[in-house]
Amino acid sequence: MDGASLTGVDWRDFESHCGTVLRENGYGVIGGLCFRNDERKFQIDIVATSIRHALCIDCKAWRSGGGGGRSIKAAEAQLERTTELRSFLSEEGPDSLGELALFPVVVTMMREGISIHEGIPIIPFELFNSFLVNFDSYEDELARV
Repeated sequence: MDGASLTGVDWRDFESHCGTVLRENGYGVIGGLCFRNDERKFQIDIVATSIRHALCIDCKAWRSGGGGGRSIKAAEAQLERTTELRSFLSEEGPDSLGELALFPVVVTMMREGISIHEGIPIIPFELFNSFLVNFDSYEDELARV
């Protein structure tokens, strides 16, 4: 499935398509994970787990506009949510994600190359499968929580 097949897709369908690609690559997928700390509520669109790591994914159904600034804000917000998830899991008792490294990730529908902002990958859907297949080659560049 590539970006061209996403024409007319809403955000729910986009999250579903991302989940499908993740499952096809051997990940377990949890959608719409909500949690809260003392001050606010958080949601992570998809938490995808493998044997070695978990990807905390923000699915952005953006097709255009906003430029790099919007992507940077999304990446920074995803890092915050991922960090809060790690804290939440630690405070709630046994961490269901165990010792897995958590990696914040943003996936968009925009047609562009993969970029990495302060360790957080911003991936166009059309390159998402390639990113997953080649994750090991990116891992050293990525922020882990």
